[in-house]
Formats: sequence, structure tokens, C-alpha cells
Amino acid sequence: MRKLIAASSFAFFVFLLLALLGWFYANHYYKTPLATNAYGNQDNISQNIMIPKGSSLKSIAELLAREEIIKHPQFFYYMARFTGQTNPKHGEYEFTSYYSPKAILEKLEKGDVVIRKFTIPEGRTSYDIIEILKSAEGLAGELPETIAEGSILPSTYFYHYGDKYETIIARMQHNMQTTVEELWKKRAEGLPINTPEEAIILASIVEKETGLDGERGMVASVFTNRLRKGMRLESDPTAVYGITLGKPLDEKVRAKHVRHESPYNTYLIDRLPPTPIAAPGIESIKAVLNPPETPYYYFVANGKGGHNFAKNLNEHNKNVRTLIDFLKKNQN
Repeated sequence: MRKLIAASSFAFFVFLLLALLGWFYANHYYKTPLATNAYGNQDNISQNIMIPKGSSLKSIAELLAREEIIKHPQFFYYMARFTGQTNPKHGEYEFTSYYSPKAILEKLEKGDVVIRKFTIPEGRTSYDIIEILKSAEGLAGELPETIAEGSILPSTYFYHYGDKYETIIARMQHNMQTTVEELWKKRAEGLPINTPEEAIILASIVEKETGLDGERGMVASVFTNRLRKGMRLESDPTAVYGITLGKPLDEKVRAKHVRHESPYNTYLIDRLPPTPIAAPGIESIKAVLNPPETPYYYFVANGKGGHNFAKNLNEHNKNVRTLIDFLKKNQN
């Protein structure tokens, strides 16, 4: 009987020891990143992995093992079941070999997917925006050949891998629409523009004329003053747009460009162009809806990135000659 009790005690001790060793190994595996454990690569491998919709825990474990993010996929699966982390979300994830199985499972459970982004700068045309969208990796669906000019609000946009072009474009257009509607309510009285659409058109011209924050209001005031007096806007960017329709002009603006007949060329038409010529930013829209009161009707580049403003044609011609002299002195 004593031998039987001793044997049972020894067996229980062995079982307890094995259980403790198993628990220690499982805990070590669960909390230890691949890059620092005894059976993994010491380098930090980082990569984005797409977890398809409907993936099972087993298939996810096998995928992570193939990509060398974890070892022992079967054990990974059992640890997920044991800890109750059994509801992984699909999507694109960034994993490195410094992630422990615990951190990986928590990430999958939270749906902490990769957030991608692209930026639409102010003053970009529909052509430019489509090129930006083409380079936005991970977007899906069919990209349209054209997008209504000026319908998209310049900003930084965030998306997930697999988001549709049409969804992103609709969001950008909604942002422009709601922004203009809100700013239109706060417009100054007596403006020579009658609709939010006209505000976007004028703002797009301001946006193409200057990239300086401090000048947008001044440029907007010039165009506002000219519209009130029935003067043509005489804006080079409108003449160029009538030629290229938003594509880049592969040469400097010359006299032949401003003489080119088109419904956009404000050297030849007595009104605003029929559509915007680019995507104006919020500050340009604000500028045309609340322009400062100024006596200016003309402006010309100063050769230093800004513009000189004039109240009449004589002052303007002097500014033009100043620009020509500056360019001659600095042409080398």
C-alpha cells in the first residue's frame, strides 16, 4: 500500500511539474516577441498583412507563420482559444517581429488596422487629383476618367486598404459641399457673386494666382473690385486652363496664351469662367466671401514669390516695369 501511495504521489508530482512547465512555456510564448525569443529571428521584420474577410483563427495563424511574424501557428491558435481572443477583424495590419502573440491577438481583436492617407493640396486640378488617387495604394474599384472641377475640398484624407474610389471621391465632394454651404452663410453683403458655385469658381482663380496666405485676401479684393466695376478679371490661370483643361502647361505663359479664345479666358470674356479652374482651399473660399476693402484693381508678380498691387493702370504699368527690370538683373 505504501509503495502504491508513493507511486501515486510521484506521478502526481510529475504531472504537476509538467503542468507548470507547460504553463511557463505557454506564458513565455504568449508574451514574448519573435525577435527576442529563443526560436526566432533577431531582426525586426515589419510588413503589412491583409487578413481577408471571413478568415478563421487557424487560417490567420497559418498566414502569420508563413509571413514569419509568429512561430508555431497551432500553438498560437490554442492560445487564442484559451484567452478568449477569438473574434479577429479583417483588414490590413502592420506587424513586426517585435509583436508578441499577445499583442498580435489584441490587435486583431480590436481591429487596429492600418490607416493610409493621401493629400490633395490646394490649387490642384481634376487631372492632378486623379493622378494623386492613382498613386494612393490600396484603393479599389474603378477610378473615373474625370472628376468635376472644383468639387473636391483639398485636405489630407485617410482610408483603409480596399476602400473604393467612389466612396473616397464622394467623401471629398461632400466635404467641399458642406464647407462652402457653411461659409456661404457667413459671406459679406453686396458681393458681386450670386451663388456658392460662383464662389468656388472665383476662389479657384484666387488659389491659382497666389500661394501666399497673406495675399489671398488682397487678390480676392482685386477680383471683387473688378467684378463690381464690370471689368474683365484678366487672370493668366484662366487663359491657361482654357488651353490645357487642367493638364500642366509645358512652357511659360506667353502672349499667345492670353489671346487664346476659350470660355475660360478672362482676358476675353466679361464674366466668370463656366466652372472652377482648380480645387480651392478653405482660405481662398473665405477670402472671396469676405474680401477686405481695398482700392486695388491690378496686381503683378514681384519676382520674389509675391505680388505688387496697384490702384490704377499707371501704377500697374510701373509695377510691370519694376518686375521686368528685376528679372533682367536676376536672369543669370
